[in-house]
Amino acid sequence: MEMTLRMSFFGVICAIGMLAVLPALAQAPAGKSTEAPFSPATVDEEIEASAKAARERGDAASARYRKFVIRWADDPDEYGRMANYAVMLLTVISQDSRDLPVDRVYVRAGSSDVVVRKLWSQRREVPIASLTAKMYGRNREDAIYLVPGGRLMAEGALQADLTARRSPMAIAQLPTEHGRKYHGLYPSADPGRRAKPDAATFKAFMERNFPGYPLPKP
Repeated sequence: MEMTLRMSFFGVICAIGMLAVLPALAQAPAGKSTEAPFSPATVDEEIEASAKAARERGDAASARYRKFVIRWADDPDEYGRMANYAVMLLTVISQDSRDLPVDRVYVRAGSSDVVVRKLWSQRREVPIASLTAKMYGRNREDAIYLVPGGRLMAEGALQADLTARRSPMAIAQLPTEHGRKYHGLYPSADPGRRAKPDAATFKAFMERNFPGYPLPKP
């Protein structure tokens, strides 16, 4: 009997403790990012692994391929210092050299387009012996873009126009998974017309998320 009473009392104490913790969890902002950084070597490895998987499935070679990574600020304070921007690394590979460079990347919502700013890009040939070249082509462009975070939280589509093609290339349907996650935690307003990320904050953000890539001017 005494043991039962002790266990019941312990259960009540635990329940009270959990009730005290739950409101704090519910109100806590997004914590520090635990996502692995994306270096050039990491991106190359993932693209080659994708090409290998496609070949093992028996897929035909693709006319073009795209890979994108969008990274967000760790918390509302950093998001403010990033001027309400997220950063996207976009890689496009094509069999046709005329597709590159990417002409523009934009968010389409209804009948309006919001062009996102390209900060840096690099074109290069994919090594001919790689599975990436065999499955996706030898013509490649890597680029870094500033994307208004609020646009990634709302309905729409993130798209790219390639140089030699009139039909857009789909990048992502919006809102993205992280856009839904941060909606309500981060401001959804567009950056100001001339707003730019704080230089020191942007440098730390890029070194944390995209080590090994050149540091462009925001």
